[in-house]
Parts: sequence; C-alpha cells; structure tokens
Amino acid sequence: MKAGGVPEFPLYANRFPAGAIDNYLAESWQIEYNITVGAFRAPSSKFKAASEQSFLDRLAEVMGKDPIAFRLELLKRAETNQVGENNEQDAKRYAGVLEQVREKSN
Repeated sequence: MKAGGVPEFPLYANRFPAGAIDNYLAESWQIEYNITVGAFRAPSSKFKAASEQSFLDRLAEVMGKDPIAFRLELLKRAETNQVGENNEQDAKRYAGVLEQVREKSN
C-alpha cells in the first residue's frame, strides 16, 4: 500500500491491515507546508478508509466470503501477528465492533 499527502496522513506500517496480510508493506510520503490540517477532523483518513474497505469488500466477493467474516479472519491474524514494537491497533476491539454491527444489522 502506498499513500501520500499532507502531514498527519493515516498510513502507518504497524496499523491494520499490518499483520493480517502476508508480505504487507506500507510506504508513505508527505508534502511539507505551513497550513494546519488538524482542525479538519482527519480529512485524509476517510479517503484511505474508503479505498481500503472497498478493496476488502472486493476481495471477500472474489473469495466467496461474507465481508464481515472475512474482516474478522484478517483481524484474528492481525491480533496474533503484531507488527513492530509500538503497535497502534487493537484488533480485538475492532473485531468486537464488527461483531456488534453484524448482530445489530442482522
């Protein structure tokens, strides 16, 4: 996965899907400039999340798997295969959210 943008962009080597996908590599670059983006409430993470989750939906479809079940499989792998010393993801918590979504949405 490659991402680029302004400071505070959301691609980090030790966040999901790190640990869930074999041979995953996160590469990033950024443009330095003098405009503060913190007040915009994570403008670039929404775009990354949309493309990442759309890609996971497509993979699940091609593999003939339920999209939530597929994500839960990936999160289980990520939970047991932590990447880096300072891991910034809580795969168990993410899985709990998906379980609740599945339950509430039927």
